[in-house]
Amino acid sequence: MSDTFLNTVDKEHLEGLLNATEVNVAYFNDMAIKTAEKYTSSLDSIMTDLYAAVTTDSDVETTTLERYYLELTNLLYFMAQQVEQLNIYADMAKAQAKEVYNKSYLANCAVKDEKGKSVRTVAENTAMAEEDTKYEATLESIYHSAYAIAKNKVQAGYEMVNTLRKILTVRGLEMELGLQNTRGSMPPAGDVY
Repeated sequence: MSDTFLNTVDKEHLEGLLNATEVNVAYFNDMAIKTAEKYTSSLDSIMTDLYAAVTTDSDVETTTLERYYLELTNLLYFMAQQVEQLNIYADMAKAQAKEVYNKSYLANCAVKDEKGKSVRTVAENTAMAEEDTKYEATLESIYHSAYAIAKNKVQAGYEMVNTLRKILTVRGLEMELGLQNTRGSMPPAGDVY
């Protein structure tokens, strides 16, 4: 049996890398979540309250659902600007990372030997520029992730508005049907809300 990577795996080293990656991911994930929450805290709050209201054993009153429908619809109007502002931060972080990368790459390319030839290969220049911009690239990634989190929360908010609208429409029709049945006629077709 020959010595292959699979036969000679340094399990302690691999586990160390795994643990270090988990710690780093937890840190950067936490930064992205905290950044997103700066922009979505009001949406998080209303969604948490709504979740608490709908996960009880009793039925939620129609007036409560109407209040959440109105609050959430209004809040989402303002959230669009918040999410777009976060997207601008992501774009600016990307531009900053690109600018630092380009400056580093060009500075590394400018180093010449006595014959005027570059002392480094393209791969070496690229590696050095990537090393010089790792923090800017990480910041770009954090803002991009925060933007994606915020955008997904807003999408979920719109889905909740649609769900509330459907529930309120059904309840309105049921209530009108009950009133119409006591008068002996059918309710008009169409949405109540």
